[in-house]
Amino acid sequence: MGFSDIFLGPLYLILVFLIASRLKSRLVLDSYDSEMYNKILAYKLFGVSFFAFIYQFYYEGGDTYGFYSWTKHLVSYFFADPSHAVKFIFTTDSFEFAKFKYSNFGSNYSYLLKEGTRELFFIKIMFWVNILGFNSYLAISYILTLGVFIANWLLYKTFALRYPEAKRALVWSVMLIPSVAFWGGGVLKDTIAFIGICVVVYCFDQIFMQKKKRLRNLIYFAIFTYLIVAIRGFVVLSLLPALVVWLFSSYKEKISGGFIKFISTPFLIIISMGIVVVLLQAVGGELDRFSINELDNTIKDFQGWHEVASADGSGYSLHTSGSGPAQMLMALPAAVNVTFFRPYLWEVSGAVVLLSALEALIIFLYFLKVFLLEGKIFGFFRVILNDPLVQLCIVFSILYGFSVGFTSYNFGALSRYKIPAMPFFASMLVLISYRLNHPKTE
Repeated sequence: MGFSDIFLGPLYLILVFLIASRLKSRLVLDSYDSEMYNKILAYKLFGVSFFAFIYQFYYEGGDTYGFYSWTKHLVSYFFADPSHAVKFIFTTDSFEFAKFKYSNFGSNYSYLLKEGTRELFFIKIMFWVNILGFNSYLAISYILTLGVFIANWLLYKTFALRYPEAKRALVWSVMLIPSVAFWGGGVLKDTIAFIGICVVVYCFDQIFMQKKKRLRNLIYFAIFTYLIVAIRGFVVLSLLPALVVWLFSSYKEKISGGFIKFISTPFLIIISMGIVVVLLQAVGGELDRFSINELDNTIKDFQGWHEVASADGSGYSLHTSGSGPAQMLMALPAAVNVTFFRPYLWEVSGAVVLLSALEALIIFLYFLKVFLLEGKIFGFFRVILNDPLVQLCIVFSILYGFSVGFTSYNFGALSRYKIPAMPFFASMLVLISYRLNHPKTE
């Protein structure tokens, strides 16, 4: 951050609030939403500001400033040599890549700029945001946070329309989790992935369940699915199956007659599995690193890099060897546990990890309350089997939670990677608790 942030930061704070106020009538559902709207926006803007200062003065850099550095240099490169900059941004030409990387506008964060990577794609996206933010780190962070706020509100709206009586709890589970406010708005790939997930779920609901403005929502669905694939390819492997399960369960609920519903189940399961396969094949070209043939090498690359980054004691292991199907299945409970319930307090190695540990402890205690005290185990699973929205949340949480827990091997990286799943996991607990305490909704 520099002098530009001192002047542009406050200016963009005001601008973000003005833009958000223009969108308010389209997003809020009632007086309670209207009351919470600006408070939640302020909370998220505080979170990203805190994130910026922590990485500036505590970590003195990091990936977020590396991305910002390359984006800032790309803006300078664009104004110095527009024709080559445009070719670099819109093509994958190796010459144009090398010309930019080794130009006078290069950065010290060379490890982030590699040809054909998702990091490179993210830097190109951030170029446009940085143009709007006039090279100010705080300004572009606030622009991104506005995007997160709108997308996150759309996810909340999707849940609240089905459970209006539980919306006060859903506000907390969807939009006010501290780690999501901290990590979910900075100059990081995870911010774009999180925005994409929220918008895709909202558009999917509008297309198939609400049946509103289908063409427009289909276009948004395609655009943001592409962004997710390009930024965080493995997210789609968790999200698409969860969406199909949600759709299958929602239509199954509408079938009248217990016997017809029972005999239709296997056919709907087969159809759902077929849809998942077709959808994954449709985006398969962008998911080559996560194909069966490449999955083992990809997982080892992730684990190896994060183990190297764990020299400060922030690493963890799952006590499993290999990354074949059998080993991954055996590691599933431990990987999901580490994503949502760790680090434990005795595993803390720094200030940021301490905050993550405290949040994980609170979520774990809430899980025990819902699972054991309210649900008495069997009631917990009964709600899951009977609620399509809860099924969406649990399928995405388990699949995504496993993928990041199995590959991160570093609590610092895990705190950031798990953000997209946190609103779904917390909302799952909120909705199960609501169903258990209001039997008439069963």
